[in-house]
Amino acid sequence: MVQCSAAVGCLLDISPVIMGIVVLSVGTSIPDALGSVAVAKKGEADMAISNAVGSNVFDILLGLGVPWTLYTIFSGKSVTMSHQCSVAVPIAILFGTLIFFFGVLVANKWKMNNRLGVIFLAFYFVYLTFQLLVGFNVIVIGGEDCD
Repeated sequence: MVQCSAAVGCLLDISPVIMGIVVLSVGTSIPDALGSVAVAKKGEADMAISNAVGSNVFDILLGLGVPWTLYTIFSGKSVTMSHQCSVAVPIAILFGTLIFFFGVLVANKWKMNNRLGVIFLAFYFVYLTFQLLVGFNVIVIGGEDCD
């Protein structure tokens, strides 16, 4: 999946960072989403939310921590990000999403409903559209010192 995504990105002249955000993230998150749907159908909202949050915490801390640790141990080099500007905006969006999600839950007295679900879906499609516009260089992030 990674090689195919990279090849398609190369053919379409889309940054590997954008391909990871758009293609790989969807491919790896579908099982988590299906798990959350299954438990949400049973009325287990806490478990559905915990699954969504927990899988992202796992991906960030272990999914990045283990490879970085192994790379630095075996190569003796630090990991250097070559697309800092491309990654900085999605990280900021992640923080904003978490703050927004927490705020919505508190404001809605820890209850989810169809309206909130539609709002979250709409925000995802706005995010996806933004990332695609960045990927096709319609929106340019950063300046001369990026990349």
